[in-house]
Amino acid sequence: MRAWPLVLAFSVGCGGAESAPEAPPAQESSQSAQPDTGVWTKFRADRLPDGTMKLSSERLSSGDAAAMQAQLLGEGWVEWHISNPQGSGYSVKPENSNTLVWGALPSQAIDGIYRKGWGCDLAFKVPNFNIAHVQSDGSMYCWRPSTVLEDCYWVDPDASNVGWPRCPLQ
Repeated sequence: MRAWPLVLAFSVGCGGAESAPEAPPAQESSQSAQPDTGVWTKFRADRLPDGTMKLSSERLSSGDAAAMQAQLLGEGWVEWHISNPQGSGYSVKPENSNTLVWGALPSQAIDGIYRKGWGCDLAFKVPNFNIAHVQSDGSMYCWRPSTVLEDCYWVDPDASNVGWPRCPLQ
């Protein structure tokens, strides 16, 4: 596994001054699904002046969310809350593919998120049934249903147990 020069900050709490983004409206579907209680977590990756990355994660409140497309499909999902994901340097790894594509509005089925500013060796894993909401300030809110145990997390895409493309699209 690759060693990273990282500073990790992690805090867990309920509520707080920040609130998770509103859940997106329910998608039209021929399947019926009941609303599910889920968990919101806020993630950030910031490059410090010395070149190291500061990763942070903060558990926010639990709450109800309407049935969402990712729940129905069982894939990881990203909702873009920025006007131009590609222009902001975001690329994504689609589910069941090792070829990256540019982030595109309004949303995409994905396995992971990359960003130019994070450099190589850092990506954001969006497990099945999780929905990442990428904000214009660079923060990401991840929602997972209460019935799913795996939350979003940071990965070294080049690690042997991950095997993803190493660097974001340039």
